[in-house]
Amino acid sequence: MFLYAIRANLNNKKQNNKQATISFTFTPQKNTSTFQLKRLSVLSKTYLRLNPNALAFSIKRKYVFSTYLKSPNFSLFIQKIYISKAFFSIFAPN
Repeated sequence: MFLYAIRANLNNKKQNNKQATISFTFTPQKNTSTFQLKRLSVLSKTYLRLNPNALAFSIKRKYVFSTYLKSPNFSLFIQKIYISKAFFSIFAPN
């Protein structure tokens, strides 16, 4: 979810041998680190929009999910959906 800006540092300590080492440092951008706090209403609306689309797909394409629906992990997945939906509905603006 986080985007990283890549800054390349060129180390020319061994210029006589014409060898150089490149090191990469990853620094998170300021916008991406605060996205979840600033855009909480967008996150809640997006999640509610994607949930019906995913459920409609699973109903239409039963043969795709037939083995997955029988697994015990599916019930845990559904429980996580309802828990996160309840969490986002608490923080959703009225």
